[in-house]
Amino acid sequence: MSRYYDAKIQFKDSVFVLTFSNGIKSTGKINYYRTLTSLNIDVNTIIDFKTSEIKNDTIEFSVHDKRSLNVNYLDTSIDVGYFIRAK
Repeated sequence: MSRYYDAKIQFKDSVFVLTFSNGIKSTGKINYYRTLTSLNIDVNTIIDFKTSEIKNDTIEFSVHDKRSLNVNYLDTSIDVGYFIRAK
């Protein structure tokens, strides 16, 4: 079952700050690859999206859990969502 969160995310160079509506902040490292950009939320959680979508107003992302039983945890998405650019 999907969980929906209101949050604000700010990108600066290779770091991001994710601020949830309840005031909790999470910071982490951004990894830029040729076709994929990933955000390391915490030790076990990664958000990724297509690098080509960075300039779009809406970016679809996937959430992955490193503790997944699959050999490659990036093959299995535990949740999906959208980043919407604030203007």
